[in-house]
Amino acid sequence: MKKAIISIITLIIVLFAFISCSNEPKMLADGSIVLNRTITTWKTGTYVLSSSVVFSDKVRITVEGDVTLILNEGCKLVSYQGITVNKGSKLTINGSGELSASNYGDKNDSAIGSRNGKDAGTIVINGGTIKAYATYWKGENYGAAIGGGNHGSCESVIITGGSVKAVGGEYASGIGGGYTRKGANVRIEGGSIDVEAGALGDPAPSSIGHGGNLLNEDGELYIADGITVNVSDDGENWEAYSTSRKRYMKTV
Repeated sequence: MKKAIISIITLIIVLFAFISCSNEPKMLADGSIVLNRTITTWKTGTYVLSSSVVFSDKVRITVEGDVTLILNEGCKLVSYQGITVNKGSKLTINGSGELSASNYGDKNDSAIGSRNGKDAGTIVINGGTIKAYATYWKGENYGAAIGGGNHGSCESVIITGGSVKAVGGEYASGIGGGYTRKGANVRIEGGSIDVEAGALGDPAPSSIGHGGNLLNEDGELYIADGITVNVSDDGENWEAYSTSRKRYMKTV
């Protein structure tokens, strides 16, 4: 009887150790970390998505420092509550996999960027299929898809490749500022880009630029020759970006 009890206790200890080890971050030879759904704070370093990961709808990912995310081909990362990249931090996205982010947790959040009353840092997209929707709270969304949350701006957004779909909240830009805040400095050098702003506010927000209720407070926008950026304010009628469109920020 005593031996049986000892065996059961030993088995429990081994199983507990196995479970604990399986949740520990796995580090590759180059020092990069393989992502799993328990890693919700990304500190300075490189994170690799080597299999599809869905983060809990109760958790928002936070980027601290200078972070590179590699999306391996065929892999998908889903973050219902989105990804926070606060001012002073930087998120660079590489690879050919997919990232989907929304603002499920709070109507004041961006999908990728900052939260309520905070400014976002720098977001660089070099590849992958990126889908950012700050539209969960129907009729009441105040954050940009990529950029600032409600009353938040963004330092810069750089896109050099990949496929990007950015749909901002009803009172916010697609890429740039949240409600009442100015746009980011945006540089688009490549990729396939669709950007949709909200249509509420006086004036209404820019697709790329300021949030609603703020006039002529846009950052600098550069779009490389030969690159088409499709813009919309209703998700149905799309057209190529043009400086003649009043609601779309000027190029420099």
